[in-house]
Amino acid sequence: MTVRGTNQGDSLFAVPGGTNGGVVGGNANVYFGSSASAPFQDTLFMLPGSVVGGSLSVNGSGSNSLTFDGTIGRDALFTLGSGDNSITFEGTSAVGGAVTTTGGNGTNTILITDTAVIGGSVSTTVGNGTNSFTLTGSAQISGPTVSYRGGTSSDTVTITNGMSNGFALNVTFFAGTRKVELGAGITLASMTLDFGTGFGTKTLQLDGGLIITWPTTLLNYP
Repeated sequence: MTVRGTNQGDSLFAVPGGTNGGVVGGNANVYFGSSASAPFQDTLFMLPGSVVGGSLSVNGSGSNSLTFDGTIGRDALFTLGSGDNSITFEGTSAVGGAVTTTGGNGTNTILITDTAVIGGSVSTTVGNGTNSFTLTGSAQISGPTVSYRGGTSSDTVTITNGMSNGFALNVTFFAGTRKVELGAGITLASMTLDFGTGFGTKTLQLDGGLIITWPTTLLNYP
């Protein structure tokens, strides 16, 4: 299935109901235009019970609000422009494969929360805006790696899901305000944090007396 939007701010809802309602058996490709910022951004919302059986690809050159509480059978690929972009996996959302996000120089917010499950690795590359990646609630990433590559303005990576995580966390910062927050009770398979050599602040925050017991490489810190 392929859906093409306009430049006026489009809304696409996947709603379950009826015979095969809200179900795409194969791959789904969504192409949004160059919409302005909220409240005129492009919107995609997968409601609970909606299904994409294959992979999902979303392309947008403007501002995009993408919210998922359904099921994606394989990979999810987001290629977004320099507007303000948000990607949220909430509720009981599930992705069978990897999640790969490329964002531009606007504000990019990636949130995985509640009891969402990502079956593969998660890779995020963003531009020179105010950016954040958060894994919280009781959400899980089952793939082997979580990687984040930031820009030169403001980047925050937060892992506060309170559980033993089997992935390796790899973070690359360059400049600006840079922060990694690790919540109480978490563990990781390993961690490599490169805070970069550019101007700005660098913060590694350990909540609740967390002690790092997993293999860790810290570069350009403090």
